[in-house]
Amino acid sequence: MTFGQMLYRLRRRSQDLRLISGGLITDLTTQDGIRWSAQDIADACNDALQDASRLLAVYDKSPVALRIVNNNLLVYDDLSFSSGKAVLANNVLAVLGLEESGKENEYFYIEPERFESYKNSSLTNTVKASAWFTMVYNKSTFQKECWITSSASSLKATLLLNTPVYTLTEADLLKSIPFEGINDFLMCLAEYKLRVEEGNFERVAQLIDMIYLYLGVSKIKTKGNDNANT
Repeated sequence: MTFGQMLYRLRRRSQDLRLISGGLITDLTTQDGIRWSAQDIADACNDALQDASRLLAVYDKSPVALRIVNNNLLVYDDLSFSSGKAVLANNVLAVLGLEESGKENEYFYIEPERFESYKNSSLTNTVKASAWFTMVYNKSTFQKECWITSSASSLKATLLLNTPVYTLTEADLLKSIPFEGINDFLMCLAEYKLRVEEGNFERVAQLIDMIYLYLGVSKIKTKGNDNANT
């Protein structure tokens, strides 16, 4: 699906395919609908792609994640470390996993505030025997860094790239979005953005249920909270 096709599908789902004059929209880059402008539709689609990237990283074993044919935002590459630190390229959003090349030693993520304590030799043997990593933002260099507790100089990394932001240009309309095989999930996320803006909370609730279903998340009712979920 191209970005232009995503814009058109969202206009169709939101029932906003006509101009104020009554004619059909023929130019997705400049023509505004009766309810939503061209920029409104583009913003909702871009937001949906960013949400999808983060949700799929968290729910990587969900039904929708297993349907993905291709995810161009996931990259597997070698990451070089010096003194336990690696500077990440600007297009890298996060490090999702690390492991030693040719070995089964997997690194586990910990929060930055706990990193130093996990490097402390006074910790239990179980913790010391494990390998850990974290991500920090260096305020001096304005760069993201990955820190590890071991002395490894190179590790296999699973990297999540930043979601591209598409603009209302003919060139961007022809570009393929980074996900293949989950169009219906992406359209639910995009429509959700619009329905929240217009205050159509009945439809919002329906879309949330659909998004939960795609992610394999079940809703449970608890005392005082009918919308809790697991």
